[in-house]
Amino acid sequence: MKFPIVELPEYYSGLLKLNISSIDKALAIIPAYVLEHQHLKFLVKKYFKDINSQGHVAPILKSLGWVNFRDRLCSLFIYRQANGVYPEIVNSDISKGINLFEQKILSYSVNGFNRGYLFGFYLKMARIYTNSSQDYNFLNIEQEILELLALSKVRIIQIDWLLIMILHFSHFLGIEVLRDELKKETKFRVLYKSLSLEEKDLMVENMLAYGASIDEPDAFSGKMV
Repeated sequence: MKFPIVELPEYYSGLLKLNISSIDKALAIIPAYVLEHQHLKFLVKKYFKDINSQGHVAPILKSLGWVNFRDRLCSLFIYRQANGVYPEIVNSDISKGINLFEQKILSYSVNGFNRGYLFGFYLKMARIYTNSSQDYNFLNIEQEILELLALSKVRIIQIDWLLIMILHFSHFLGIEVLRDELKKETKFRVLYKSLSLEEKDLMVENMLAYGASIDEPDAFSGKMV
């Protein structure tokens, strides 16, 4: 279990971190956000011209909705990671696996945040980057992991960080041991102290790699879930 540093588009990772709980909120935030990021503005104008030939974001969002807007951009980046260039025509089906991943964990996350989708995007890009079909197969998240998420008493904004910690602890301690500890409400810091030095180092390295990939400064200051 080794997480690589993957060069994700900073402006897209930033977009997925925003609180977009409704189309009204999307219309209030996203048009200005796109204007602030020139490359994103270029992609919107080129690949959403079937909706609005001028690349105006508001009518695009009203037509497609936030999720379809997000997914189309995601498919562009996945294609580019796999082929080295952007496609002539975007195929939004490319991102369907990430949608399915997000749907499985959506009920454990705070409405309006796309952190689960962001983690799925990272895993997909990491799989392409490393040319590996096994090491980052977490997109096919196991039911046992979902059951561990269900032990959380509140919905989590940073569901991506929670998942990363659960994946590591389940890998190091085993599902059964972790389930028992979570039922006893054992703190993550206590579980972390029980790990070997090598396990601690790997967990920290992976979290830093993910933080660097999504441009998350808090990963380097310890301010996470």
